[in-house]
Amino acid sequence: MQLLIINSNINYEIQNWLIYLEKNLNYSDKTITAYAHNMRYFVQSMNQILDKSLTLSDIMALTLQNFRDYLDKRKNVDLITHRSLTRNLSAIKSFYAHQERYTGLRNEALAHLTISFKNRALPKPIEQQDLFDILDYLKIHSHKSQWVRDRNYALGVLLYGCGVRISEALSLTVKDVSSNHTYLKIIGKGSKIRQVPYLQIIRDAIIAYLDLCPFALNITECVFIGIKGKPLNSRVFYETLRQAHCYLDIPYQFSAHNFRHSCASHLLNDGANLRMIQSLMGHKKLSATENYLKINHAYLRQVIANAHPHKKN
Repeated sequence: MQLLIINSNINYEIQNWLIYLEKNLNYSDKTITAYAHNMRYFVQSMNQILDKSLTLSDIMALTLQNFRDYLDKRKNVDLITHRSLTRNLSAIKSFYAHQERYTGLRNEALAHLTISFKNRALPKPIEQQDLFDILDYLKIHSHKSQWVRDRNYALGVLLYGCGVRISEALSLTVKDVSSNHTYLKIIGKGSKIRQVPYLQIIRDAIIAYLDLCPFALNITECVFIGIKGKPLNSRVFYETLRQAHCYLDIPYQFSAHNFRHSCASHLLNDGANLRMIQSLMGHKKLSATENYLKINHAYLRQVIANAHPHKKN
């Protein structure tokens, strides 16, 4: 089937929508690029499904069955994951909401379109002793050069101790970590800023790494760098963790992002409340924090037994 060109009016509206996401909602460049791709792919797909170059009026008048045909194509022909399918629908709904906000055009069918979650796998934390073993590996065995081992260890301690994303950690500058403040300023998704506790053990690990680093870094440069002196690529650390997995023979997979899950889960099991963890993680909704955690149900039962006002004396 011949590929039909996207109508110029639709392209114009898509561009206005993307500018709104950037300027008004502070969406990241990566998210905007993904949303642009998803929306344009949606229009191209509907052009093919309906065998015509759709106008903006056509797009706004699509039926519930049209949307379901598109999602069915993405799932069964393109074979994208359930998570990617959800992100596709999120981008589409964002575009339609923007149209309703600024043009008054509304698609009633889309409001009733949802994707059911079947056997949704929640992220898993690393077992606490396994995590300590991984940190020991990073410090002692992860590279032949001591400064690289110290870098790997400092990064691991930061990820676990602060619950930050790998992208957030790798964007920190020397100035960020060299202050005497008790909190680190973290710039998260959508350029949202949060403050996380900067514990002494994390500070000491980073300082030990910087003391041995063979490159003279100025205060504006990234604190974590590769062996050639350039900002560290996250893939390098992921490969280091893969080697740790093989070396330690841990019977499940993990990545840098599991350090973040582990921070939240271990804090919960040690008595921290969800609101504190929500603030640390930078989650907008508490439900996101709840989904993030592997609840220790035995611990939860014990907390309820000890704290419930109707407990027996």
